[in-house]
Amino acid sequence: MAHSSRAIELSSVNLRFAGISALSSVSVAIEMDEIVAVVGPNGAGKSSLLNCISGLYRADSGNIAVLGHDVTKRPPEYIARLGVGRTFQHPELLFSDGTVFDNVMLGRHLRSRPGFWRDMLRLPSVVQLEAADRKIVDRSLDYLGLMEIRLERPTRLPYGTQKLVEFARALATEPKVMLLDEPSTGMSSGERGPLQDAIIGLRRDLGIATMVIEHDLAVVNAVASRVVVMDFGQIIAAGTFAEVMQAPQVRAAYLGEPATESLDEPVEHGTNTL
Repeated sequence: MAHSSRAIELSSVNLRFAGISALSSVSVAIEMDEIVAVVGPNGAGKSSLLNCISGLYRADSGNIAVLGHDVTKRPPEYIARLGVGRTFQHPELLFSDGTVFDNVMLGRHLRSRPGFWRDMLRLPSVVQLEAADRKIVDRSLDYLGLMEIRLERPTRLPYGTQKLVEFARALATEPKVMLLDEPSTGMSSGERGPLQDAIIGLRRDLGIATMVIEHDLAVVNAVASRVVVMDFGQIIAAGTFAEVMQAPQVRAAYLGEPATESLDEPVEHGTNTL
């Protein structure tokens, strides 16, 4: 069982696909007051890590706790209702027949399901609930600077803006923990500044613990209180941005430099267990 102060805790998690190890003995804990960035080369296991936490993948072994609850064998909807918001590397779950507002309103379905008959009869409680939901959606859109395009079709918007719509939908679930999978992908340099501010604000203004996978190291340096580096399904370093970028294993993974330490030995500022 996780400590109550921890947003996420993984212990010795293993995941394999067709004999290939996606995650190997991964142990990591994220506190409620942290923004933790997960970085590493393509195929390092970063998205697999998020998928195990959110219940899309089921780990072969090990334990996963979210907000003090054992979720190792729980389905995604259970984990989402605990208070976990999630975005994906590609915003493929936006529907083209609705507006930006409609897409973000979908995030409220996890929080409010009045029932078929009450919804059909438009009982006062349903009307009140819908009004409250609309305020939360507007607040999420405003937080991410999307109010001016709330009536646009998201699939007609630039790719980077579509990712912000997905971000807003996750935020509309009122999460306690946010999982962001490469949020800056497809964004211009001008869009990344507001994105960085939004991620930082999740913790500073909203009290939301955040794990973010990010390929842009400038964004990582700007937002992360701690950085976890993965390679070949293992955590090879952890610490501040400056610390992990100097670790021999990290330089080997990113720059092709020969590592001076074995992956089986502790890195100066991190090991396979955080």
